[in-house]
Amino acid sequence: MKFVGPLTEEEKATLRYGQSEGPGARFRQRCHALLLSSREYRLDQLADIFEVDRDTVSGWIDAWEKQGLRGLYDGPRTGRPMIYTECEQKQLLEWIEEEPRQLKRAQSRLEAATGKQSSAKTLKRLLKKTVIAGSAAGAR
Repeated sequence: MKFVGPLTEEEKATLRYGQSEGPGARFRQRCHALLLSSREYRLDQLADIFEVDRDTVSGWIDAWEKQGLRGLYDGPRTGRPMIYTECEQKQLLEWIEEEPRQLKRAQSRLEAATGKQSSAKTLKRLLKKTVIAGSAAGAR
């Protein structure tokens, strides 16, 4: 049977804090699972409680043993590649700055220039990401 190794009082306090105040639901769930594992809940019991596979719970324990608290965070996730290159995105932003209320016109110009098509939602996501990144850079 696999359990998390003996936890110090400091580690238990850290995991309790992570369970209640952690940055995301999966992180809080992993902290909770480790606390229960330290109380000798078996992998199959934890898998039932958290509605995951027992190998998943085993991975959480391994990550804790190898990396500590850092191992409980989600790693980077891949997504669909960007349609437009960074240079194409900059060009789009310039066209939108010229005519802020003409998103469709900027979209048409970009499609003509690149031969790539995208939806208006894609362009709005790009704008939102740029505005957020710009405001974060301005706040520094």
